[in-house]
This record gives sequence, C-alpha cells and structure tokens, in this order.
Amino acid sequence: MDILGTITEQLVQEGAEAVLLLGSFSRGEEVPYSDLDLHAVYQTVPTYQQRIAYLDGRLVTVSFYTWDRKELAFTDAQTALWNIEGMRHTRILHDPEGRFAALQTRAQAFDWSQVREGALGRIGSHLYNTIEECHKIMGALLTHNAEKCMFAMEGIKWSLAEISAFASGALIVTENRYWSTIHQAEPDPEWKEHFWTMLGFTGASVFERGEATLKLYLRSFELHGEHVNEEHKNTVQQTAETIRAFLAQGGY
Repeated sequence: MDILGTITEQLVQEGAEAVLLLGSFSRGEEVPYSDLDLHAVYQTVPTYQQRIAYLDGRLVTVSFYTWDRKELAFTDAQTALWNIEGMRHTRILHDPEGRFAALQTRAQAFDWSQVREGALGRIGSHLYNTIEECHKIMGALLTHNAEKCMFAMEGIKWSLAEISAFASGALIVTENRYWSTIHQAEPDPEWKEHFWTMLGFTGASVFERGEATLKLYLRSFELHGEHVNEEHKNTVQQTAETIRAFLAQGGY
C-alpha cells in the first residue's frame, strides 16, 4: 500500500525510530471505513500525542510513543491488558535497530503471571472506587430516574469489566471485541449473565440493567473481595451488605 510508504517516510524524516501498523489492517480484518492505525516511536516523544487526518480518502491515525511507554506493557497490568495482543499482531514498517522486533518477541512469550500481583491490587481499588456509583444506581432505581441510572452505569461498567479482565488475564485483541473478550474469558456463569444484561445485550430495560449492575458488583465482591486492602475492606463490605438489603426489598 503506497500510502503506508508515504506516511512512514514522513515520520522517519521527523525523527521516528520505529513506525508500526496496528489495528484491523495489521490483522487483515479491515473494512471500507477502517482507519490506518500507526504508532511512531521516539526516544523522546513530540509534544503532540496524536495526529488524525485523511490521506487519499483514507482516515489515518498516528499515535506517538516513547520506548519507555512501550516497555510499560510488560510491568503494568492495565497497559498489558490493552497492548500485549496488539504488539503480537503489529506489522513493522520501520525498525532498523530491531528494538520493536525485540519487544514483539517478548510479547509473544508474555504470561499474565508477570503482572498478576499488580492486577489483583487494581481489582481491590475498583471495588472501592465504584461505591458511589452503586449508591447512585440504587437511588435512581428507587426514584425511577432513568437518566441518573444510565449515567451511573456508564461510570461503573468499565471498572467491573476490568475486575474480570484483571482476574482472568483476558488480553484485548481489539477494542471492537472488548466486551465479548471479557465475557468469554470469565469463568463464572452468574457474573457473565449480569455483565451481559448490564451492557444491554439482552434487551433489558434501563432499570433492569441497573439492577443487573448492582448484582454484578455484588458478585464481583463475592469472587474477588479478598483483594481489597485492609483500609478499604470494611467500607466495601458495608456496600455489599447495603446492595443485598436493597435487592432483598425488591430492587426497583
């Protein structure tokens, strides 16, 4: 594809030490509206983080990285979650010193155990940091406030999804299959059911989705509450008890 050569040449002239093709084009899954997703890697990243433009009618997105940021995928759980599979499927356009090729080899050998300890700590943080959203959902269900319920669900769904991903080590191949990747990797049937309902894939109403979100938080606590640190444990435990009592009264 000539367009890739043009972009690569321009980025190299601007000082990029590696130019990489990611996304649907690197996996052979592109469709007519897919963008070209490129990463340019520098020793010191430029002041701009991303460049988006059309070139010959094709949307091109160039994201700018340092080598240190690429390395983070091997030590930070959240970065690993989103980047390891991408590294494995990356097509190298320019890498004269082989630095990214070496990272790609490491990505092929990556095992979730390398970041598991940090991942478990994040599970506890998510259970603690989403307490307010749980209370907002209960208030919304009690008053039949659909807008408040939707807003609170938007705030909590990413954290509940990551709890499962951090526990299972479900590496994300593409954001287009983010939810299904987590759903398929989760071993607990009850968690999976509440998760799918929360996301709206079952045709449930807003209030049914809100109730499913509370059940999902509760199930997440039952499965992973041991990872909450001592400082937050009592508060998270009390939140779980409050949700149980709310649901026992009939929810909404």
